[in-house]
Amino acid sequence: MNNCTGCHPVRAGSTDPLEFNQTYHAHKVEMHLSGYRGANPALSHYSQACFKCHTVGYDRTPSVLNGTGNGGAFAVISSNNWSFPTTFSPAIYAAVPDVVKATFNVQCESCHGPAGNHNGNKQKIGKNFAVETCGACHSSQPAEWYRSQGHKAVVSEANGTKPSTIAGCSGCHNGPGFVAMVESFPATGIVTFTSASASNRPTGTTPITCATCHDPHKTRNSVVDGNGALIPAMATVPKSDERDKQLRFFDRDLQLINGTVVTGTGHAATCMACHRSRRSALSTADLPTTTQTVFKRLGAHYGVQTDMFFGTNGAEDGTSYGSSAHTTAVMDKCTQCHMVEPPNKRPGDVNEMGGHTWRMHKDDDTPNATVACGGCHTGSDNNPLATFDRRSTGDWDGNGKVEGIQTEVTGLMTLLDTALTQRAATQMVHVAQGTATMTGPVNVWTNYKSTENAEGLTPTQMKAAWNWAFVKDDKSEGVHNAKYTIQLLQRSYKMLTGSYPPGSTPR
Repeated sequence: MNNCTGCHPVRAGSTDPLEFNQTYHAHKVEMHLSGYRGANPALSHYSQACFKCHTVGYDRTPSVLNGTGNGGAFAVISSNNWSFPTTFSPAIYAAVPDVVKATFNVQCESCHGPAGNHNGNKQKIGKNFAVETCGACHSSQPAEWYRSQGHKAVVSEANGTKPSTIAGCSGCHNGPGFVAMVESFPATGIVTFTSASASNRPTGTTPITCATCHDPHKTRNSVVDGNGALIPAMATVPKSDERDKQLRFFDRDLQLINGTVVTGTGHAATCMACHRSRRSALSTADLPTTTQTVFKRLGAHYGVQTDMFFGTNGAEDGTSYGSSAHTTAVMDKCTQCHMVEPPNKRPGDVNEMGGHTWRMHKDDDTPNATVACGGCHTGSDNNPLATFDRRSTGDWDGNGKVEGIQTEVTGLMTLLDTALTQRAATQMVHVAQGTATMTGPVNVWTNYKSTENAEGLTPTQMKAAWNWAFVKDDKSEGVHNAKYTIQLLQRSYKMLTGSYPPGSTPR
Protein backbone atom coordinates (compact mmCIF):
# COMPACT_ATOMS: atom_id res chain seq x y z
CA MET A 1 0.00 0.00 0.00
CA ASN A 2 2.93 2.34 0.66
CA ASN A 3 3.76 2.22 -3.04
CA CYS A 4 0.36 3.74 -3.76
CA THR A 5 0.29 6.41 -1.05
CA GLY A 6 3.30 8.13 -2.60
CA CYS A 7 1.02 9.46 -5.32
CA HIS A 8 -2.32 8.94 -3.55
CA PRO A 9 -1.83 10.26 0.00
CA VAL A 10 -5.64 10.52 0.13
CA ARG A 11 -8.26 9.03 -2.14
CA ALA A 12 -10.38 11.27 -4.34
CA GLY A 13 -13.01 13.04 -2.26
CA SER A 14 -11.25 12.41 1.08
CA THR A 15 -9.11 14.54 3.37
CA ASP A 16 -7.94 11.73 5.68
CA PRO A 17 -4.75 9.91 4.59
CA LEU A 18 -5.26 7.22 7.24
CA GLU A 19 -8.92 6.37 6.64
CA PHE A 20 -8.33 2.94 5.06
CA ASN A 21 -5.93 1.99 7.87
CA GLN A 22 -8.88 2.31 10.27
CA THR A 23 -10.84 -0.53 8.60
CA TYR A 24 -10.94 -4.25 9.37
CA HIS A 25 -9.72 -4.99 5.82
CA ALA A 26 -6.41 -3.24 6.50
CA HIS A 27 -5.67 -5.51 9.48
CA LYS A 28 -7.18 -8.91 8.61
CA VAL A 29 -3.96 -10.97 8.90
CA GLU A 30 -2.70 -8.94 11.85
CA MET A 31 -5.92 -9.57 13.81
CA HIS A 32 -5.69 -13.33 13.36
CA LEU A 33 -1.94 -13.88 13.77
CA SER A 34 -2.05 -11.66 16.88
CA GLY A 35 -4.61 -14.01 18.39
CA TYR A 36 -7.45 -11.51 18.66
CA ARG A 37 -9.77 -13.95 16.90
CA GLY A 38 -8.46 -16.99 18.82
CA ALA A 39 -5.00 -18.32 19.69
CA ASN A 40 -5.52 -21.79 18.24
CA PRO A 41 -5.46 -21.86 14.40
CA ALA A 42 -7.58 -25.02 14.30
CA LEU A 43 -10.30 -23.60 16.54
CA SER A 44 -10.31 -20.19 14.87
CA HIS A 45 -10.41 -21.87 11.43
CA TYR A 46 -7.65 -19.57 10.19
CA SER A 47 -4.91 -20.99 7.99
CA GLN A 48 -2.55 -19.98 5.20
CA ALA A 49 -5.34 -20.81 2.76
CA CYS A 50 -6.99 -17.59 3.94
CA PHE A 51 -4.04 -15.61 2.56
CA LYS A 52 -5.50 -15.83 -0.94
CA CYS A 53 -7.83 -12.98 0.06
CA HIS A 54 -6.07 -11.52 3.09
CA THR A 55 -2.72 -10.73 1.44
CA VAL A 56 -1.61 -9.02 -1.77
CA GLY A 57 -0.71 -11.08 -4.83
CA TYR A 58 -0.89 -14.50 -3.20
CA ASP A 59 -0.32 -16.27 -6.49
CA ARG A 60 0.53 -19.99 -6.59
CA THR A 61 0.57 -20.43 -10.37
CA PRO A 62 3.56 -22.32 -11.88
CA SER A 63 5.34 -19.14 -12.94
CA VAL A 64 5.50 -18.13 -9.29
CA LEU A 65 6.24 -21.57 -7.91
CA ASN A 66 9.21 -22.09 -10.23
CA GLY A 67 10.91 -19.05 -8.82
CA THR A 68 10.18 -16.26 -11.27
CA GLY A 69 7.93 -14.58 -8.68
CA ASN A 70 5.46 -11.75 -8.98
CA GLY A 71 6.44 -9.70 -5.95
CA GLY A 72 3.27 -10.87 -4.21
CA ALA A 73 2.71 -12.50 -0.86
CA PHE A 74 3.35 -16.13 -1.79
CA ALA A 75 6.60 -15.34 -3.61
CA VAL A 76 7.81 -13.15 -0.72
CA ILE A 77 6.81 -15.72 1.92
CA SER A 78 8.60 -18.49 0.01
CA SER A 79 11.78 -16.55 -0.64
CA ASN A 80 12.02 -15.57 3.05
CA ASN A 81 11.32 -19.09 4.31
CA TRP A 82 8.56 -17.86 6.60
CA SER A 83 6.27 -20.57 7.96
CA PHE A 84 2.67 -20.19 9.05
CA PRO A 85 2.60 -20.27 12.87
CA THR A 86 1.09 -23.07 14.97
CA THR A 87 -0.24 -20.63 17.57
CA PHE A 88 -1.32 -16.99 17.45
CA SER A 89 -0.32 -14.09 19.73
CA PRO A 90 0.85 -10.46 19.45
CA ALA A 91 4.44 -11.67 19.85
CA ILE A 92 4.02 -14.13 16.98
CA TYR A 93 2.82 -11.36 14.68
CA ALA A 94 5.55 -8.97 15.82
CA ALA A 95 8.18 -11.58 14.88
CA VAL A 96 7.05 -11.77 11.23
CA PRO A 97 9.77 -10.24 8.99
CA ASP A 98 8.81 -6.75 7.82
CA VAL A 99 9.22 -7.72 4.16
CA VAL A 100 6.61 -10.42 4.66
CA LYS A 101 4.34 -8.15 6.71
CA ALA A 102 4.38 -5.70 3.82
CA THR A 103 2.30 -8.17 1.80
CA PHE A 104 -0.19 -8.87 4.60
CA ASN A 105 -3.76 -7.60 4.87
CA VAL A 106 -6.11 -6.26 2.21
CA GLN A 107 -4.43 -3.40 0.35
CA CYS A 108 -5.06 -1.11 -2.62
CA GLU A 109 -3.98 -3.65 -5.24
CA SER A 110 -6.22 -6.32 -3.70
CA CYS A 111 -9.21 -4.56 -5.25
CA HIS A 112 -7.75 -2.21 -7.85
CA GLY A 113 -5.46 -4.83 -9.37
CA PRO A 114 -1.67 -4.86 -10.00
CA ALA A 115 -0.27 -1.35 -10.30
CA GLY A 116 3.17 -2.14 -11.68
CA ASN A 117 2.28 -0.69 -15.08
CA HIS A 118 -0.07 2.00 -13.77
CA ASN A 119 2.28 5.01 -13.51
CA GLY A 120 -0.65 7.41 -13.47
CA ASN A 121 -2.40 5.86 -16.48
CA LYS A 122 -6.04 5.47 -15.38
CA GLN A 123 -6.60 2.84 -18.04
CA LYS A 124 -4.09 0.53 -16.33
CA ILE A 125 -5.69 0.39 -12.92
CA GLY A 126 -9.08 -0.98 -11.90
CA LYS A 127 -11.79 1.34 -10.61
CA ASN A 128 -15.37 0.19 -10.89
CA PHE A 129 -18.54 -0.81 -9.05
CA ALA A 130 -18.57 -4.37 -10.39
CA VAL A 131 -19.97 -6.89 -7.92
CA GLU A 132 -17.28 -9.32 -9.10
CA THR A 133 -14.58 -7.16 -7.49
CA CYS A 134 -15.92 -7.89 -4.02
CA GLY A 135 -17.10 -11.32 -5.11
CA ALA A 136 -13.53 -12.49 -5.65
CA CYS A 137 -13.38 -12.95 -1.87
CA HIS A 138 -16.87 -12.33 -0.51
CA SER A 139 -18.39 -15.10 -2.56
CA SER A 140 -21.74 -15.65 -0.82
CA GLN A 141 -22.95 -12.04 -0.71
CA PRO A 142 -22.60 -11.39 -4.47
CA ALA A 143 -24.26 -14.75 -5.16
CA GLU A 144 -27.15 -13.59 -2.99
CA TRP A 145 -27.17 -10.19 -4.68
CA TYR A 146 -27.79 -11.86 -8.03
CA ARG A 147 -30.97 -13.30 -6.51
CA SER A 148 -32.16 -9.91 -5.24
CA GLN A 149 -33.66 -8.85 -8.58
CA GLY A 150 -34.57 -5.33 -7.47
CA HIS A 151 -31.10 -3.79 -7.34
CA LYS A 152 -30.25 -4.02 -11.02
CA ALA A 153 -30.64 -1.02 -13.38
CA VAL A 154 -34.42 -1.05 -13.37
CA VAL A 155 -37.00 0.03 -15.93
CA SER A 156 -39.79 2.41 -14.92
CA GLU A 157 -43.16 0.72 -14.38
CA ALA A 158 -44.94 3.81 -15.66
CA ASN A 159 -43.34 4.60 -19.00
CA GLY A 160 -40.61 2.04 -19.73
CA THR A 161 -37.67 4.46 -19.37
CA LYS A 162 -34.47 3.62 -17.49
CA PRO A 163 -34.35 5.88 -14.39
CA SER A 164 -30.63 5.12 -14.04
CA THR A 165 -30.03 7.26 -17.12
CA ILE A 166 -31.93 10.27 -15.72
CA ALA A 167 -29.94 12.52 -13.36
CA GLY A 168 -32.87 13.16 -11.05
CA CYS A 169 -33.50 9.43 -10.67
CA SER A 170 -29.96 8.05 -10.75
CA GLY A 171 -29.43 8.60 -7.02
CA CYS A 172 -31.44 5.45 -6.38
CA HIS A 173 -31.21 3.63 -9.72
CA ASN A 174 -27.48 3.91 -10.42
CA GLY A 175 -24.50 2.94 -8.24
CA PRO A 176 -22.32 6.05 -8.72
CA GLY A 177 -25.50 8.15 -8.59
CA PHE A 178 -26.29 6.85 -5.10
CA VAL A 179 -22.76 7.59 -3.92
CA ALA A 180 -23.01 11.15 -5.27
CA MET A 181 -26.38 11.57 -3.56
CA VAL A 182 -25.31 10.48 -0.08
CA GLU A 183 -22.03 12.39 -0.33
CA SER A 184 -24.05 15.54 -1.03
CA PHE A 185 -25.88 15.21 2.30
CA PRO A 186 -24.59 17.25 5.27
CA ALA A 187 -22.17 15.34 7.49
CA THR A 188 -24.21 16.01 10.63
CA GLY A 189 -27.78 16.91 11.52
CA ILE A 190 -31.04 15.92 9.89
CA VAL A 191 -30.90 14.81 6.27
CA THR A 192 -33.74 16.47 4.40
CA PHE A 193 -35.32 14.83 1.37
CA THR A 194 -36.81 17.82 -0.42
CA SER A 195 -36.45 16.98 -4.09
CA ALA A 196 -35.71 14.06 -6.40
CA SER A 197 -33.77 16.33 -8.78
CA ALA A 198 -29.99 16.59 -8.91
CA SER A 199 -28.60 17.48 -12.31
CA ASN A 200 -24.97 16.74 -11.40
CA ARG A 201 -25.40 13.07 -10.47
CA PRO A 202 -23.71 10.44 -12.65
CA THR A 203 -26.00 8.51 -14.95
CA GLY A 204 -25.65 5.19 -16.74
CA THR A 205 -26.63 1.58 -16.24
CA THR A 206 -24.38 0.66 -13.29
CA PRO A 207 -26.61 -1.27 -10.87
CA ILE A 208 -26.79 -0.97 -7.10
CA THR A 209 -23.83 -3.18 -6.14
CA CYS A 210 -21.68 -3.83 -3.04
CA ALA A 211 -19.62 -0.65 -3.41
CA THR A 212 -22.78 1.41 -3.81
CA CYS A 213 -23.91 0.84 -0.24
CA HIS A 214 -20.57 -0.05 1.38
CA ASP A 215 -17.55 2.27 1.25
CA PRO A 216 -14.47 0.06 0.69
CA HIS A 217 -12.16 2.75 2.01
CA LYS A 218 -13.47 3.90 5.37
CA THR A 219 -15.38 3.11 8.54
CA ARG A 220 -16.87 5.15 11.36
CA ASN A 221 -15.59 2.60 13.89
CA SER A 222 -11.80 2.71 13.68
CA VAL A 223 -9.99 -0.49 14.71
CA VAL A 224 -6.79 1.44 15.47
CA ASP A 225 -5.85 4.11 17.99
CA GLY A 226 -4.32 7.49 17.28
CA ASN A 227 -0.92 5.87 16.79
CA GLY A 228 -2.23 3.37 14.23
CA ALA A 229 -2.05 0.42 16.65
CA LEU A 230 -4.86 -2.16 16.78
CA ILE A 231 -7.40 -1.62 19.54
CA PRO A 232 -7.83 -5.09 21.10
CA ALA A 233 -11.51 -4.52 21.95
CA MET A 234 -12.22 -3.69 18.31
CA ALA A 235 -10.05 -6.47 16.91
CA THR A 236 -12.02 -9.09 18.83
CA VAL A 237 -15.45 -7.94 17.61
CA PRO A 238 -17.10 -10.86 15.75
CA LYS A 239 -17.39 -10.43 12.01
CA SER A 240 -21.19 -10.39 12.22
CA ASP A 241 -21.05 -7.38 14.55
CA GLU A 242 -18.64 -5.07 12.78
CA ARG A 243 -20.61 -1.99 13.77
CA ASP A 244 -21.39 0.25 10.79
CA LYS A 245 -20.30 -2.43 8.26
CA GLN A 246 -18.66 0.42 6.31
CA LEU A 247 -22.02 1.62 5.04
CA ARG A 248 -21.85 4.96 3.27
CA PHE A 249 -25.08 6.12 4.93
CA PHE A 250 -25.57 4.98 8.52
CA ASP A 251 -27.86 5.86 11.44
CA ARG A 252 -28.91 9.31 10.27
CA ASP A 253 -32.02 11.23 11.27
CA LEU A 254 -34.13 11.65 8.13
CA GLN A 255 -36.78 14.21 7.23
CA LEU A 256 -39.19 12.59 4.82
CA ILE A 257 -40.84 14.46 1.96
CA ASN A 258 -43.88 15.46 4.05
CA GLY A 259 -41.75 16.85 6.91
CA THR A 260 -41.88 13.82 9.22
CA VAL A 261 -38.52 13.24 10.96
CA VAL A 262 -37.55 9.62 11.69
CA THR A 263 -34.73 8.63 14.03
CA GLY A 264 -32.85 5.51 15.13
CA THR A 265 -32.39 4.35 11.54
CA GLY A 266 -29.14 2.40 12.12
CA HIS A 267 -28.09 0.18 9.21
CA ALA A 268 -31.52 0.73 7.64
CA ALA A 269 -30.66 4.37 6.83
CA THR A 270 -29.09 3.03 3.63
CA CYS A 271 -32.39 1.39 2.67
CA MET A 272 -34.45 4.42 3.68
CA ALA A 273 -32.38 6.75 1.51
CA CYS A 274 -34.23 5.29 -1.47
CA HIS A 275 -37.22 3.29 -0.26
CA ARG A 276 -39.24 6.42 0.56
CA SER A 277 -41.91 8.62 -0.99
CA ARG A 278 -40.90 11.29 -3.50
CA ARG A 279 -44.21 13.17 -3.30
CA SER A 280 -46.16 14.43 -0.31
CA ALA A 281 -49.84 13.87 0.43
CA LEU A 282 -49.73 17.21 2.26
CA SER A 283 -48.76 19.15 -0.86
CA THR A 284 -51.54 20.51 -3.06
CA ALA A 285 -49.12 20.19 -5.99
CA ASP A 286 -48.89 16.44 -5.34
CA LEU A 287 -52.45 15.78 -4.15
CA PRO A 288 -54.63 18.44 -5.85
CA THR A 289 -57.81 19.82 -4.28
CA THR A 290 -59.67 20.22 -7.58
CA THR A 291 -60.75 17.74 -10.25
CA GLN A 292 -57.99 17.38 -12.84
CA THR A 293 -58.61 18.36 -16.46
CA VAL A 294 -55.09 17.58 -17.74
CA PHE A 295 -52.73 14.63 -17.41
CA LYS A 296 -51.67 14.63 -13.74
CA ARG A 297 -49.37 11.95 -12.31
CA LEU A 298 -50.62 11.10 -8.83
CA GLY A 299 -48.92 8.99 -6.17
CA ALA A 300 -46.09 8.87 -3.66
CA HIS A 301 -43.75 7.19 -6.21
CA TYR A 302 -43.34 3.43 -5.81
CA GLY A 303 -40.89 2.61 -2.96
CA VAL A 304 -42.90 3.98 -0.02
CA GLN A 305 -41.75 1.42 2.58
CA THR A 306 -40.10 3.92 4.95
CA ASP A 307 -43.21 6.12 5.04
CA MET A 308 -45.49 3.14 5.59
CA PHE A 309 -43.25 1.66 8.30
CA PHE A 310 -43.40 4.92 10.27
CA GLY A 311 -47.11 5.50 9.54
CA THR A 312 -46.96 8.71 7.55
CA ASN A 313 -47.72 10.29 4.15
CA GLY A 314 -51.03 8.61 3.51
CA ALA A 315 -53.87 10.86 2.32
CA GLU A 316 -55.54 11.12 5.72
CA ASP A 317 -59.04 12.39 6.55
CA GLY A 318 -58.22 14.62 9.53
CA THR A 319 -58.86 11.96 12.19
CA SER A 320 -56.22 10.32 14.39
CA TYR A 321 -54.11 7.52 12.86
CA GLY A 322 -51.85 5.01 14.56
CA SER A 323 -49.05 2.57 13.83
CA SER A 324 -48.31 -1.04 14.67
CA ALA A 325 -45.67 -1.96 17.24
CA HIS A 326 -43.13 -2.59 14.45
CA THR A 327 -42.31 1.13 14.37
CA THR A 328 -40.67 0.99 17.79
CA ALA A 329 -40.17 -2.73 18.48
CA VAL A 330 -38.17 -3.63 15.36
CA MET A 331 -34.93 -1.98 16.39
CA ASP A 332 -32.94 -2.54 13.18
CA LYS A 333 -35.93 -1.68 10.99
CA CYS A 334 -35.53 -3.01 7.40
CA THR A 335 -32.41 -5.11 7.95
CA GLN A 336 -33.72 -6.93 11.02
CA CYS A 337 -36.26 -8.84 8.93
CA HIS A 338 -35.09 -8.61 5.31
CA MET A 339 -31.47 -9.60 6.06
CA VAL A 340 -32.02 -12.16 8.81
CA GLU A 341 -30.14 -15.39 8.12
CA PRO A 342 -30.80 -18.99 9.19
CA PRO A 343 -29.36 -19.70 12.66
CA ASN A 344 -27.35 -22.64 11.30
CA LYS A 345 -25.81 -20.79 8.35
CA ARG A 346 -22.15 -21.60 7.77
CA PRO A 347 -19.54 -19.24 6.25
CA GLY A 348 -19.84 -19.34 2.49
CA ASP A 349 -23.43 -20.61 2.45
CA VAL A 350 -25.61 -18.74 -0.05
CA ASN A 351 -28.99 -17.65 1.27
CA GLU A 352 -32.07 -18.24 -0.86
CA MET A 353 -33.83 -15.55 1.18
CA GLY A 354 -32.65 -13.00 3.71
CA GLY A 355 -29.02 -11.87 3.73
CA HIS A 356 -28.08 -9.90 0.62
CA THR A 357 -31.06 -11.26 -1.29
CA TRP A 358 -33.31 -9.10 0.93
CA ARG A 359 -36.02 -11.53 -0.13
CA MET A 360 -38.76 -12.75 2.18
CA HIS A 361 -39.65 -15.86 0.14
CA LYS A 362 -37.78 -18.71 -1.53
CA ASP A 363 -38.16 -19.41 -5.23
CA ASP A 364 -40.95 -21.87 -4.41
CA ASP A 365 -42.73 -19.09 -2.44
CA THR A 366 -41.89 -20.60 0.97
CA PRO A 367 -41.92 -17.62 3.37
CA ASN A 368 -39.09 -16.69 5.73
CA ALA A 369 -41.64 -16.06 8.47
CA THR A 370 -40.27 -18.46 11.10
CA VAL A 371 -36.79 -16.91 11.04
CA ALA A 372 -37.72 -13.29 10.29
CA CYS A 373 -40.77 -12.98 12.54
CA GLY A 374 -40.62 -15.95 14.91
CA GLY A 375 -38.59 -14.10 17.51
CA CYS A 376 -41.64 -11.97 18.31
CA HIS A 377 -44.64 -13.74 16.77
CA THR A 378 -46.05 -17.24 16.96
CA GLY A 379 -48.61 -18.96 14.81
CA SER A 380 -51.79 -20.71 15.90
CA ASP A 381 -51.59 -22.64 19.19
CA ASN A 382 -48.15 -21.10 19.81
CA ASN A 383 -46.60 -23.07 16.96
CA PRO A 384 -43.77 -21.42 14.97
CA LEU A 385 -45.11 -18.76 12.61
CA ALA A 386 -45.18 -20.31 9.14
CA THR A 387 -46.71 -17.43 7.16
CA PHE A 388 -46.62 -13.66 7.02
CA ASP A 389 -50.43 -13.75 6.89
CA ARG A 390 -50.63 -13.77 10.68
CA ARG A 391 -54.12 -13.97 12.16
CA SER A 392 -55.69 -10.54 12.53
CA THR A 393 -57.54 -9.23 15.58
CA GLY A 394 -60.66 -8.12 13.72
CA ASP A 395 -62.79 -8.51 10.61
CA TRP A 396 -61.43 -5.44 8.89
CA ASP A 397 -62.95 -6.07 5.43
CA GLY A 398 -66.40 -7.08 6.70
CA ASN A 399 -66.66 -10.47 5.01
CA GLY A 400 -67.79 -12.17 8.22
CA LYS A 401 -64.44 -13.84 8.96
CA VAL A 402 -61.39 -12.88 11.02
CA GLU A 403 -58.54 -13.81 8.65
CA GLY A 404 -54.84 -13.18 8.26
CA ILE A 405 -53.68 -9.56 8.13
CA GLN A 406 -52.60 -9.83 4.51
CA THR A 407 -55.89 -11.48 3.55
CA GLU A 408 -57.85 -8.71 5.31
CA VAL A 409 -55.77 -6.04 3.52
CA THR A 410 -56.32 -7.75 0.16
CA GLY A 411 -60.05 -7.73 0.85
CA LEU A 412 -60.00 -4.02 1.68
CA MET A 413 -58.01 -3.26 -1.47
CA THR A 414 -60.66 -5.06 -3.54
CA LEU A 415 -63.49 -3.18 -1.81
CA LEU A 416 -61.78 0.17 -2.40
CA ASP A 417 -61.02 -0.72 -6.02
CA THR A 418 -64.67 -1.60 -6.62
CA ALA A 419 -65.94 1.57 -4.91
CA LEU A 420 -63.66 3.73 -7.06
CA THR A 421 -64.64 1.92 -10.25
CA GLN A 422 -68.33 2.47 -9.51
CA ARG A 423 -67.94 6.17 -8.72
CA ALA A 424 -65.31 7.33 -11.21
CA ALA A 425 -66.37 9.19 -14.34
CA THR A 426 -66.11 7.83 -17.87
CA GLN A 427 -64.58 10.43 -20.20
CA MET A 428 -61.81 11.28 -22.64
CA VAL A 429 -58.30 11.63 -21.14
CA HIS A 430 -54.91 12.80 -22.33
CA VAL A 431 -52.49 10.05 -23.33
CA ALA A 432 -49.35 11.72 -21.94
CA GLN A 433 -48.18 14.67 -19.91
CA GLY A 434 -47.86 17.88 -21.94
CA THR A 435 -49.67 16.60 -25.05
CA ALA A 436 -53.07 17.44 -26.49
CA THR A 437 -53.71 13.93 -27.82
CA MET A 438 -56.61 12.23 -26.07
CA THR A 439 -58.07 8.73 -25.83
CA GLY A 440 -61.30 7.24 -24.58
CA PRO A 441 -63.85 7.48 -23.29
CA VAL A 442 -62.46 5.43 -20.37
CA ASN A 443 -63.24 4.87 -16.72
CA VAL A 444 -60.81 7.37 -15.17
CA TRP A 445 -60.03 5.11 -12.19
CA THR A 446 -59.23 2.15 -14.44
CA ASN A 447 -57.09 4.48 -16.53
CA TYR A 448 -55.29 5.72 -13.40
CA LYS A 449 -54.27 2.21 -12.35
CA SER A 450 -52.33 1.66 -15.57
CA THR A 451 -51.02 5.20 -16.19
CA GLU A 452 -50.94 7.05 -12.82
CA ASN A 453 -52.92 9.77 -14.62
CA ALA A 454 -55.43 11.25 -12.13
CA GLU A 455 -57.26 13.20 -14.83
CA GLY A 456 -61.01 13.14 -14.18
CA LEU A 457 -60.77 12.01 -10.54
CA THR A 458 -62.46 14.22 -7.93
CA PRO A 459 -60.45 15.42 -4.88
CA THR A 460 -62.01 12.71 -2.68
CA GLN A 461 -61.34 10.06 -5.31
CA MET A 462 -57.75 11.25 -5.59
CA LYS A 463 -57.24 10.74 -1.84
CA ALA A 464 -58.62 7.22 -2.07
CA ALA A 465 -56.53 6.56 -5.19
CA TRP A 466 -53.40 7.83 -3.43
CA ASN A 467 -53.99 5.46 -0.51
CA TRP A 468 -54.79 2.48 -2.74
CA ALA A 469 -51.54 3.03 -4.68
CA PHE A 470 -49.63 3.74 -1.43
CA VAL A 471 -50.59 0.34 0.00
CA LYS A 472 -49.97 -1.42 -3.34
CA ASP A 473 -46.50 0.10 -3.71
CA ASP A 474 -45.54 -0.76 -0.12
CA LYS A 475 -45.84 -4.41 -1.27
CA SER A 476 -46.06 -5.90 2.23
CA GLU A 477 -49.88 -6.19 2.30
CA GLY A 478 -49.93 -4.74 5.81
CA VAL A 479 -46.91 -6.49 7.32
CA HIS A 480 -44.81 -3.32 7.60
CA ASN A 481 -47.51 -1.41 9.47
CA ALA A 482 -50.81 -3.26 9.77
CA LYS A 483 -52.66 -0.63 11.78
CA TYR A 484 -51.85 2.30 9.49
CA THR A 485 -52.52 0.22 6.35
CA ILE A 486 -55.96 -0.88 7.53
CA GLN A 487 -56.90 2.59 8.74
CA LEU A 488 -55.96 4.16 5.40
CA LEU A 489 -58.02 1.66 3.43
CA GLN A 490 -61.07 1.63 5.70
CA ARG A 491 -61.22 5.42 5.93
CA SER A 492 -60.65 5.83 2.20
CA TYR A 493 -63.70 3.62 1.66
CA LYS A 494 -65.62 5.77 4.13
CA MET A 495 -64.52 8.96 2.32
CA LEU A 496 -66.03 7.59 -0.87
CA THR A 497 -69.19 5.95 0.44
CA GLY A 498 -69.96 7.71 3.71
CA SER A 499 -69.48 4.60 5.88
CA TYR A 500 -67.00 1.90 6.75
CA PRO A 501 -67.12 -1.36 4.76
CA PRO A 502 -70.40 -3.13 5.69
CA GLY A 503 -69.92 -5.58 8.55
CA SER A 504 -66.33 -4.51 9.22
CA THR A 505 -64.75 -3.65 12.56
CA PRO A 506 -63.48 -0.05 12.31
CA ARG A 507 -59.74 0.12 13.05
